[in-house]
Amino acid sequence: MRAKNLPKEIIDELPLKVDGEALWAVIRRYVSAYVGVFYSSDDAVREDLSVRQFWGHYDSPAAWID
Repeated sequence: MRAKNLPKEIIDELPLKVDGEALWAVIRRYVSAYVGVFYSSDDAVREDLSVRQFWGHYDSPAAWID
């Protein structure tokens, strides 16, 4: 959205931004609660190889866009 050089007032009202931020907040709370059940700290999450591999898969669009 920033790349479109729209005024901040317009960007702040776009459904993509408003709804996207709301969705992001819900997903973040869910993942945080879920991860908190299985890991005692951020370091414990970072040390889990399967979590790093999972995140690495989605962090690299070329790896999963066909």
